[in-house]
Amino acid sequence: MMLTRRTGSAKRIFAACRTGRRHCGFRRRIDRLVDAAAAVSSERVTNLVQNAANAEEKLREALVPSEETVFANSVVRMGDIKVVGFDFDYTLVHYTSALNHLLYDLALEVLVQRRHYPPELLSDRICRSFDKNLAVRGLSIDTRSGAIVKLSYRHQMNPSRVYMGHRRLEAEEAVEHFGGSVHISVQTRDAHFKPVVDLFLLSEAALLTNVLDAFHRWGVQHDAGVVLQDITHSVREVHLSGEMHRRVLSDPEQYIDADGVTKQRLRAALVNLRSSGKKLFISSNSPYRYVACGMHFMLGDDWADLFDVVIASAQKPSFYSSDKPFRRLEVLPHAHHPPEVGDDLTGGRIAWEKVTSLEKGSVYTSGSISEFVRLTGWNGPDVLYFGDSLWADLVDARRIHGWTTAAVVAEVEKDMGVQRSEEYTFLFNQVALLRELLRLVQREMIKSREERAELASGAALLPEETQLLETIEDCVFEVTSEMADMSHPRWGSVFRTERHQTLFSFSLQRFVDLYTARVENLADYTPEHIFFPSARSSDVAGMAHDITGLSQREVASILADEQA
Repeated sequence: MMLTRRTGSAKRIFAACRTGRRHCGFRRRIDRLVDAAAAVSSERVTNLVQNAANAEEKLREALVPSEETVFANSVVRMGDIKVVGFDFDYTLVHYTSALNHLLYDLALEVLVQRRHYPPELLSDRICRSFDKNLAVRGLSIDTRSGAIVKLSYRHQMNPSRVYMGHRRLEAEEAVEHFGGSVHISVQTRDAHFKPVVDLFLLSEAALLTNVLDAFHRWGVQHDAGVVLQDITHSVREVHLSGEMHRRVLSDPEQYIDADGVTKQRLRAALVNLRSSGKKLFISSNSPYRYVACGMHFMLGDDWADLFDVVIASAQKPSFYSSDKPFRRLEVLPHAHHPPEVGDDLTGGRIAWEKVTSLEKGSVYTSGSISEFVRLTGWNGPDVLYFGDSLWADLVDARRIHGWTTAAVVAEVEKDMGVQRSEEYTFLFNQVALLRELLRLVQREMIKSREERAELASGAALLPEETQLLETIEDCVFEVTSEMADMSHPRWGSVFRTERHQTLFSFSLQRFVDLYTARVENLADYTPEHIFFPSARSSDVAGMAHDITGLSQREVASILADEQA
């Protein structure tokens, strides 16, 4: 029989959130637990808590980091893969933070010059430049109010991490703002939330944050939903105008994140795939001249020899659902050279003749996956496609057409680096210890009830018992908050909230077969490698790249020490 707890759920949420913002340290947490346990009349409970207090050194034991660089959510036999395709932006080519600064600056100029927003935004000390700490991938923007939240896979938000401009809402205010609950329904999400699904959108989220903050500081009356629409359209105009592409190609060393080793590894990965007989293709939304110059920078003059089909301006995700025909691009001789101001980025003349085959050495634009399959015969799980955007690149390719999919998630590198630190190790094991302590303490409370013949009566927990359980829960939240802040001071990890996986990482597990930080990591494996999912791959509490800490059996052994 479940024991009744005398506590209000809303108050518990707010208390946990307030406590979670204070990093009080292991010893202070343990002191609180010891004090709370002393009030409970149970020697067994006291021993459990005392054993937890004595476990500090064991909790600092090194965790086991993964030696892999490509991670599997399902079994992928590379020997069975006949065709490998790649997106371009943030897949074959990665960018430095300078690109987000550039996109932000250009969008702000459009907002002021074409949409007549206050020119003071251009000189405001906060609004005038991009801040990488304002957004991470996987956030959700409320299109009505401009509030930004991070959702768990259960569609729950952490009310202590909700921002309106630069202002962090109090937990009570955040819950009230969204209708009195931490839960965001799927219907509300689909109707009123815009997901930050790729790294280009970090500039858009940061610009929204800064503009709303400036309007609040200046007392400017505004509609946050309209501001978001204008910023979205301004960012889109920057992409369509080609100005961002021209600026990148004018100084690729500043904007493209690639050193000599990166370029060598990317070439090695592609050559290994080709040498095993696999066909390779590029399908990018970017215009051909931009793709050609970027690939020339990464791989040299012969880059096109590595690919059997090159598709530019593909217009994904509609590429997966439409039946548009391909158009052949008659490439101009200078298409591989950086464009001058005002130059067209198409890279040639779009031919009017019907495309009846996709040939190596030619370039195609537009098109659709149905035409791609018809003209090449490449279809089903024998096709492996790499992309950075779950929804634009991968979901429909896998769900509708059965392709094997691989996500390029640059944030994996940073996340693995954080997890390898000694501090993270200590915190990670603390969480395991506290959760097992909570389980065992509740079991001891049930035993005490049975011994006193009170369980059958359905009696509620004693106040001191409730206090101990709540203290343990608060300690868990404190530790997970510290772990989150190690990843990002404002939003925490891209892959997890304080309590659950994020909606982004859950979708990554659900719709993607492989994931990695960079395509060039394929150079670490043979073209016939069999990727197997780890035990964490099907665990909604973790990801395949997560470290392995103390097991439940090991933690239980620590807590049981000296009790015999």
